[in-house]
Amino acid sequence: MLPPEAVDVLIAGTGAECRFVTVPADWTEPDGDQIEIATYRLESRSSKPALDPVVFLDGGPGGAAVRVLKDFASGSLRFLRDDRDIIVVDQRGTGYSQPALYCKEGFPEDPRVLSRCAQRWSDQGVNFDDYNSANNARDIDAVVRELGYERWNLFGVSYGARLALTMMRDTPAGIRAVILDSVFPLQVNGLDSAGYSARWALGAIVENCAADDECTADVADLIEQGVRHIESGEPFIGLPASDYLEILSNSVADPTVVAFIEAVAAGDGDTAATWLVRYFEQNEDIPGSAEIPEQFLDSEEVPQAFLPLVTEAAVMAHSVICAEELDRSGEPTWPPLVVELGEATLAASEAIPAPADPADCTIFDVTPAPPIEDEAVTSSIATLVIAGTADSVTPPTWSRLVAATLTNSVLLEIVGGEHGLLGFNQCAKDTATAFLNDPATPLDLSCAAAIPPITYEPSN
Repeated sequence: MLPPEAVDVLIAGTGAECRFVTVPADWTEPDGDQIEIATYRLESRSSKPALDPVVFLDGGPGGAAVRVLKDFASGSLRFLRDDRDIIVVDQRGTGYSQPALYCKEGFPEDPRVLSRCAQRWSDQGVNFDDYNSANNARDIDAVVRELGYERWNLFGVSYGARLALTMMRDTPAGIRAVILDSVFPLQVNGLDSAGYSARWALGAIVENCAADDECTADVADLIEQGVRHIESGEPFIGLPASDYLEILSNSVADPTVVAFIEAVAAGDGDTAATWLVRYFEQNEDIPGSAEIPEQFLDSEEVPQAFLPLVTEAAVMAHSVICAEELDRSGEPTWPPLVVELGEATLAASEAIPAPADPADCTIFDVTPAPPIEDEAVTSSIATLVIAGTADSVTPPTWSRLVAATLTNSVLLEIVGGEHGLLGFNQCAKDTATAFLNDPATPLDLSCAAAIPPITYEPSN
């Protein structure tokens, strides 16, 4: 049963039908311990809906899919309900599935908190080996079948796209078509991705400037100058060089980013500070925090019912990452980068924190995943791969990798698109709608070709 507070805040007004589906904690032992998967069904707005729903797979790992329920009900993703039911699933260990592996002890970024949290769940009988993508994929397949559907479409974002790929490999029967948005491929190393992603993003800024007649700066050289200026020891912008590069990597589509790079390279602290204030103001919101009732906002501890709104299920996330990314069977696949960056820039990019600290994996005694979890997925299922050319979390080079081994795929690249863009770009929405209506018909991608290139404003 869902907590009443969660129903009031997240479910009320959506029209969603909520239920729990019981699945094995370990699919290799179907008669062993059982867990509960929280599932939410939104009926199509059509009087004659198609019989194949869209099944949403959230990112993370560790994200609570229930957070986007309202987006499907009446927000940016409601267009997907025009012709089909929507199935939203809180993956095992997340959201309101049971157990939901959140850390009420505090922020899990602190290893001491994470350790206490993991010990609490271990004491309650949770086996961290059960929380992996293969079991997760079997859950989703079982949930949709339990709801009575024979065919379905998958829509996965980020890690959810990785999970969709796992389902295409392990549970393909029943999958009609797949939308992969901002793909996290199996063959890249999630614990070593931050440096690559930043270097790709810096290179994208360099390339965008080079293609813009109004942008005459030598961006790679300016970034190198800025890094060396920051590392000289002189108090300047109050950030280490790795943070500076991470901020740049998140700003590929910002028209003012080159002016900021120039200010840092020149030691213009006032201009750089003004830019940073605006950056942090635009990036300070905690996803879902606006949904927490006001009386809890100033409390020292967020009630258990609202943890899925403001944090990831850290124990689930680490169980997956530490099993599937730490002890990989071979070298990860990194698409080549064509832009040459300076020596100090490359060194500083290596210091950008990974999505999870490999040292934290010592807390989780998980069995390394089999080699197949490091290998590219091959499939002939109709697939639309959507990538943003300003996505520094899952760069478009990764989407190209994935599309190359999916023999029935179409790659849609959205100029200036960032991470998780289907709900925010009309071209992507129109293309996804056409694809779902008839996955076998060639898609018209002219809307993507018509998007203007990324350009940068000259400094004053």
